[in-house]
Amino acid sequence: MSGTRVGVVAILVAVGCVGACGQKPSTTTAATQASLPTSGQKVANYTVTLTPTPDPPTPGDLLLEAQVLGEDGAPVDDASLSALLSMPPMPSMGMPEMHDTVKLEPVGAGRYRGKGNLVMSGTWNVALEVRRGEAVLGTAKFALQAK
Repeated sequence: MSGTRVGVVAILVAVGCVGACGQKPSTTTAATQASLPTSGQKVANYTVTLTPTPDPPTPGDLLLEAQVLGEDGAPVDDASLSALLSMPPMPSMGMPEMHDTVKLEPVGAGRYRGKGNLVMSGTWNVALEVRRGEAVLGTAKFALQAK
């Protein structure tokens, strides 16, 4: 998938007291990288597209860029985004779970960027959380294959 955008569509439903009332945010999960759309698609109230650089990812530094669009297609500039990159433990190899948290900063036009680190090759799970104010709008979960 070199040179392509990895899009992740998150079903983000802002329900009055999501987060504040202890309700779980809505989540959509992509089972494998191959099943991910190549660009964001409009679903529910928001569309989230995520692009890793380099693409495909390699061990080491990773730049994540996300774009959040509202129901009307307008950029959403007042969200807060964070990504949890994690690799499950591999007990047979004596390896614990690995993870890195990336805060994505707004850069304008509904785009957010942040730098993370992939310690090794393999499948990394990514959970991209989107908030507006105190409300968690949703979390998109997907996988990156670091080569």
